Amino acid sequence: MLWILLAIGIAGYGVRCVRHGRWEPPKPGATAQEERHRDRGTDFTAYYSAGELARKGENIYDWRASSTPRRPFIYPPLFAVFPMAPLSLLPHNAALGVYYAINVALLLGLLWLLRKLLWPAETEAESFWKQPAVGLLLAVLICGRFLDSNFVLGQANLFVAFLASLGLYLMARGKTAGSGWAIALATTFKVTPGLFGLYFLWTRRGWAMLGGALGLAVFLLVLPGFWLGFERNLELLDAYLGHVTKRAAATEHAESESDGGEGDDEDAIEIGWGGDFEAARAGPKRGVGIALRGTLLKLLTEPPPPPASHARKDKQRPAVNIAALDPAWVVKLAAVLALLVLGTAVALTAPKWARGGPEMLALSWGLVAAAMLLISPLTRKAHAVVLLIPAVALIALLQRGLLQGTARKAAWAALVFLGSAGLLSSPEIAGDEWSEVLHSAGLFTWATLGLFAAAGWALWSRRAAAIEAGQSSAGTVE
Repeated sequence: MLWILLAIGIAGYGVRCVRHGRWEPPKPGATAQEERHRDRGTDFTAYYSAGELARKGENIYDWRASSTPRRPFIYPPLFAVFPMAPLSLLPHNAALGVYYAINVALLLGLLWLLRKLLWPAETEAESFWKQPAVGLLLAVLICGRFLDSNFVLGQANLFVAFLASLGLYLMARGKTAGSGWAIALATTFKVTPGLFGLYFLWTRRGWAMLGGALGLAVFLLVLPGFWLGFERNLELLDAYLGHVTKRAAATEHAESESDGGEGDDEDAIEIGWGGDFEAARAGPKRGVGIALRGTLLKLLTEPPPPPASHARKDKQRPAVNIAALDPAWVVKLAAVLALLVLGTAVALTAPKWARGGPEMLALSWGLVAAAMLLISPLTRKAHAVVLLIPAVALIALLQRGLLQGTARKAAWAALVFLGSAGLLSSPEIAGDEWSEVLHSAGLFTWATLGLFAAAGWALWSRRAAAIEAGQSSAGTVE
């Protein structure tokens, strides 16, 4: 009965997500007012456009030439080739339903991998609270706001979270080269998982680095090259690299949704909304996202003036400011703090004791995942589904009684804070204005930083036990 109710709940939630992201083609002769009330898809629609263009052998970034011109596709070519090219054989709304089912399967697969890794099969639960299924459900609830954002907007973050969990599982089982392949595939979907590649470097995982390098070559060059043509694929990758470089180097109040293309070269591949669009909306913008950079820009710089036109929905929003500093200086401050976060992650995860056994490895992996969100300048709420990894790791240790004292209290505090952040900032609970205030104050940033600190504290607290048990020499072998 429980499984039947769960299936009904998943199906009902899927109906909500598909309804939110459905696409209605423009109606001939309709007025602008009528068109504003028609369904225009979500981020999935950008993926669908790219898949359709890839299937037809056309430029995957020329989103206006697709049947669903909703918004630009801003990822490397592989995701357009697979899974989106086959999905584009279906009508948009049917493809969205299949895509939702794929995301549910990825979430269940992620939870299954972490269950196998962090709860030994021979362990018998002493109470209802210590059941692994209860711990996994608690982690899903704590990260529910991030999961909801990913599902409703039809984003690709569960692909990344699943592959990161697969990489962790393979690493813990001694298949380090396979772990590198999993992270390479995740990096070809979104660039931020590349931080795990650096983790392989500072932990001296030679086979993982080799697997990652081969995986990048295959997933960036070979597979999309066979489909799109190798020369064309290189042109697309070059355009993508230029796009990412511009966005990451931006020093405005916030990163724009896209850059303005490739200058005056008419033959250049354009990624984004286009130069004319960007010129029309030029000017100071508001810091966005949950990374340190976006939050510090919101808190420490002066809010931009209200837009002259309300054609878009970015009207002036409630702001929380504690200073009005130069945005360029704040970007530098954020870079310094990002280096501190990265340095902490390196110091705690580089020693051998930090990867001796699945629990220590999962904490290290979770620490890197949280750092990835904090230091990337383009992190959004839905990206934080990867926090399932440190959340599940901490819950498993708490259930098994492996955290004591201050580390135990810190883990509980971080988990409660993260879960409460989702509830307190929900417009349905707090109201639109209060929700905007909490977002402006960087609530999710501080909750992510708290989880980062708790995972690091838990890792350090188990250092003596790991060394004493000889786990530093019993970990995975290259």
